[in-house]
Amino acid sequence: MKAFTASLAIALSMACQGAWASSTDKSALTSLTMEDAYEVYKARDYGMAAELFALLAEQGNASAQSMLGFIHEAGQGVDQDPKVALQWYLLAAKGGSVTALDRIGWIYQEGLGVEQSYKTAALWFESAADKGSAVSMRHLAHLYEHGFGVEKNAVKALGYYLSAADKDDVPSIYAVAMMYMSGKIGGATSLNKAIELLSKAADLGSAPAQRELGLLYEQGRGVPVDKAKALELYQRSADMGDALGQYFLGRFYERSETAAHSKEQAVVWYRSAASQGNALAQWSLGRLSATGVGTAYSLPRAYMWFHIAAQTGGGEFTTLRDEVAQKMTPAEMDEAQKITAACIENQYLVCD
Repeated sequence: MKAFTASLAIALSMACQGAWASSTDKSALTSLTMEDAYEVYKARDYGMAAELFALLAEQGNASAQSMLGFIHEAGQGVDQDPKVALQWYLLAAKGGSVTALDRIGWIYQEGLGVEQSYKTAALWFESAADKGSAVSMRHLAHLYEHGFGVEKNAVKALGYYLSAADKDDVPSIYAVAMMYMSGKIGGATSLNKAIELLSKAADLGSAPAQRELGLLYEQGRGVPVDKAKALELYQRSADMGDALGQYFLGRFYERSETAAHSKEQAVVWYRSAASQGNALAQWSLGRLSATGVGTAYSLPRAYMWFHIAAQTGGGEFTTLRDEVAQKMTPAEMDEAQKITAACIENQYLVCD
């Protein structure tokens, strides 16, 4: 792999200043490749990477134009500007970049700097899918599954998911697995096929697949009960930041009869999930605070978590909050309201 040399850096600086020191500097610049730019990007020197991609983009390199679009979309080393990103994506798409086609579709789907339009997004996704983009196949599947911008069509949705899954698109493999699980394919639940696909997605690093497979092993659905395997899968999912996986891991520890497991471990993982807005984890923290299990007994804290769970997940938690409120003294209610406001203000990150 060719190193990003000092002479190339000097040549870049000269180019950006509109000046040239020597023919050696010019030679270094003309030898610039996408590999050089990617190495700088991977090193997270986004400002320099943006300049390198810009030089390549100006030479008509569609891949560089697409990367420059992404850099502006993400605001890496430059001001975040989806409108500028779109211009680079359009230029890259004209030059044959399939990735750019997908990103244009995403910009219209999300309404980033443009008027949101599922219909326009679908056209761009379809163009990319026709050229083999598994990501766009998955996006199209989602649109057809829910009828966003296109006529709702479960058959087309499944077809696109299957096509993307055949290309080892991990989210699509997971989506197809869940369709088998729910009976959306063939009209009946097929646990064997679901487990096969969940296992594949889990091995490829899908946190949701790891979590759902863990649930099957914990419950013994379609596979023998294997608590150790369930724990391993929950842990992998939780470590990847999956909020529901963290909740399942916390619940596993709370229910476990094994001496090595503790209710305190359950609280740790409930807390991680709760900070991401998981209502079940928030409810669990309220429940444990109200009983003093795994954490200090505190009616104000129980009130706080039940109140936040009600805001996140609906009215059923409101009843629990109100029941706790009836048990509190005025001083405890005052404390509850203060810590609740602070927790919400800090986006569930400072709630102790």
